Amino acid sequence: MTAPHGDAAADYQNTIELLRQQLDAALAERAKLAEQLARRDSQYSERINHQGAAVDVLNAMVNSPDDPQPVFDLIVRQAVRLCDGMVAGVFTYDGRLVRHPAWYSEDKDSIAAHNQFAAQFPMPPSRGQASGRAILDGRAVHVKDVRADPYLSDEVQRLKERTIIAVPLIRDGRAVGAMAMNRREPGGFSDSQISLLETFSRHAVIAITSSETYRALQGRTADLQETLEQQTATADVLQVVNANPSNLTPVFETMLDHAMRLCEAEFGELYRFDGDRLVPLALIGIPRPLVEYRMTDQGAPIVRPGTNPWALLHGEDIVHTSDLINTEAYREGEPSRRALVDLGGVRTSLAVALRKDGLLAGMLVIYRQQVRPFTDRQVALLQNFAAQAVIAMENARLLTEQREALERQTATAEVLQVINASPGDLSPVYDAILEKAHTLCGVTHGNLTLYEDGLVRAVAMRGSPGPVRATISEPSRPSARHQRLIHGERLVHVLDIRAEQTDPDNAWTQAALDASGADWRRTGLWIPLRRDTRVMGWIAAFRNEVRAFTEKEISLLENFAAQAVIAMENARLLTEQREAL
Repeated sequence: MTAPHGDAAADYQNTIELLRQQLDAALAERAKLAEQLARRDSQYSERINHQGAAVDVLNAMVNSPDDPQPVFDLIVRQAVRLCDGMVAGVFTYDGRLVRHPAWYSEDKDSIAAHNQFAAQFPMPPSRGQASGRAILDGRAVHVKDVRADPYLSDEVQRLKERTIIAVPLIRDGRAVGAMAMNRREPGGFSDSQISLLETFSRHAVIAITSSETYRALQGRTADLQETLEQQTATADVLQVVNANPSNLTPVFETMLDHAMRLCEAEFGELYRFDGDRLVPLALIGIPRPLVEYRMTDQGAPIVRPGTNPWALLHGEDIVHTSDLINTEAYREGEPSRRALVDLGGVRTSLAVALRKDGLLAGMLVIYRQQVRPFTDRQVALLQNFAAQAVIAMENARLLTEQREALERQTATAEVLQVINASPGDLSPVYDAILEKAHTLCGVTHGNLTLYEDGLVRAVAMRGSPGPVRATISEPSRPSARHQRLIHGERLVHVLDIRAEQTDPDNAWTQAALDASGADWRRTGLWIPLRRDTRVMGWIAAFRNEVRAFTEKEISLLENFAAQAVIAMENARLLTEQREAL
């Protein structure tokens, strides 16, 4: 019985051992399954975190389409957090220099060291840096222990790193930058971490490309908008030109207003150049202190060295001054330049010449009250407005000439009609001639005088004061100016009679002096009535201001004088015929 009992115990022990082994195996399997489950959970969690980080980066790209910087900043922060990095950074490469626009670290020692490192950029790519090697080779650089890499020894000493990885940013087969990250411990990065860095690198490339595309589109849109505004402004000016073919004031004001708005100027001026002086045609936005100065004698625009008109008159088409204070004219105290800066607050100016057949016809000037040069596009736009101004001036000139020619022809025809209607009566003829002279030649008062038997007598007057009319209607000896006509001069043209009073004993001159209490007889013109070589009289025309008669006005008055001679000759012949009958 003892043996069987012993056998049962052994079997029992064997069974217990077997059960223990099975339990151990089950526990081991359970632990293995738990480990696998934990690993899968970790991988799943890591994958979820990586995907969430990728979504965050994509959102950053959407929210910042024109600037990749927010995307770079988010990428480096996510890389450090998800890959257990010490420092992560983004580098860009333009084919010549590497820049370091973004980096991140939570390690105080690394922050200080990397600040010094980042201060070296931009620089050419170097194999002494993992990022530079990735850019030059166009492939990832993964160094698990930088002490074994002789090229990175400087970086090891500077940043105290042991593991480093750099992934190139590839676009169209070419590296446009790199993303790098390091750790203090050797051993390298995991496959999932490397995969995440590669994803981030692709996101960085997308951010760079999309921002460039977006800015290019924005630039094209801005160009199109600017072009549309310029074309609209041109159309507006042309409409004003068509609506005001002879009145240039609204044309130039519209033109200057558009030029200032499109060129972002505070105020502007448009002048006509009249031989030796500047005549303002349009002034917009001029500061009051500068306006008050311009109204004084010393403030009137003058063409002199150091000024914009001087440069334009001597061949320059554009005078673009970035800072008027830093000019020789300002330092030497040129009055107009000083006034622009000190009274008008001008710092930057742009003057464009108005030229007709190579000659200076005027200038268009716009001003800024800060140092900000005008762009090439704005310079070209102002030149376009200047060309339109020249066209408008030329059209107005031609239209004025046509109108004046028509008026002269009409006046001549009307005088001839009066001559035909009054063959023996010269008074209506003389009155008609004086009326047309006053209307067409800007005459304020005048007379038609006959010269007979050595004496002069006004037979027709218009606009003369009463005392003068009474005096000159009586026969009197000719004055010194009359003598010049009698002795053969084509005409007598006195710019300022008050400054050239002569022959005070003459009754006509004395009458004029007696009436000088009123501001009259400043500019005078005497046109002789001449038949063959004999002077039969003259037409006298006066202005109450100092303003010379033009050649066209002189020519018209000479034509009237010829018509008066014809009327006088017709009357003489008719009188002789009547006497003969």
